[in-house]
Amino acid sequence: MWNCMKCGEEVEDNFEICWSCSTSRDGTRADAFDPEAEGIISRREFEAQRQARIDERLVQIAAFSLPQEAHFLKLVLEEQGIPACIADEEAVLTNWLIQGLIGGIKVLVLENDEDRARAVYARLEREQSRPDTETHIKDDYGLDFRGRDRGDERIRRQT
Repeated sequence: MWNCMKCGEEVEDNFEICWSCSTSRDGTRADAFDPEAEGIISRREFEAQRQARIDERLVQIAAFSLPQEAHFLKLVLEEQGIPACIADEEAVLTNWLIQGLIGGIKVLVLENDEDRARAVYARLEREQSRPDTETHIKDDYGLDFRGRDRGDERIRRQT
């Protein structure tokens, strides 16, 4: 770390100019660099934003007994731009008897994303609860295939 000669900010060694005031290590100002135009914020603003993220609470959206279900919901939420995390997965996988005590594998989101996340989860549950309709498809060789039509392309060989 080095300290800027102009503003006194601590700057990491891999930076050649101060990210706060655009002064180089030797004290000369780099005129071609404008921190505001580059979208760089001051250290105080960065710390304030970081602290606000730290202070925000996580809320549980759903709990599952299988990690695959929890990871699927997490991926769907993240696809919608909602950051999510999974809690207690290792505890349940290590000792499945504890699952009832801790409430399963939980999917958590930030408190301010709770309403959007619950809407996404409700839509996902509605889509997965649609009744299946069986389809029979014959291929070019006359083999009969049976699949479940859920609006996707899943097809299994009939046994």
